[in-house]
Amino acid sequence: MDKFIVSSSPHIKDRSRTYRIMLDVIIALMPTAILSVYYFSYVAALIIVTSVSSCVLFEYLFNLVAKKKHSETDLSCVVTGLILALNMPPLKSSILLSVLGAFIAIVVVKMLFGGIGQNIFNPAAAARIFLTASFSSLMTV
Repeated sequence: MDKFIVSSSPHIKDRSRTYRIMLDVIIALMPTAILSVYYFSYVAALIIVTSVSSCVLFEYLFNLVAKKKHSETDLSCVVTGLILALNMPPLKSSILLSVLGAFIAIVVVKMLFGGIGQNIFNPAAAARIFLTASFSSLMTV
């Protein structure tokens, strides 16, 4: 029993291991992203690109302003952006909402709580809930 180590999260502290796990998640989400572009055309592609790039940009800007170590390279913000994009309805208005959702997910839910492994909610899910509560007519199509 003495061989068990009890510690608080995050349990994965190696950046290369985090990168690999996030890359595996991105690969797992790719079939869904490809099918959404196939079924919903260029609008889905625009939402995915906007959401992912907004998440990366907001994480970069937060780290720059807060003078923290840059964490965009661990791909967790890409995973958040992809999950958020796949939760958006396939409307042109969702492109702007995905930018707002990216801000909520990255800055408010993830980074203000301390970054990866420290947040109390899933950032993409919390952003989806915020957007649904704030813009219910646009989010429930």
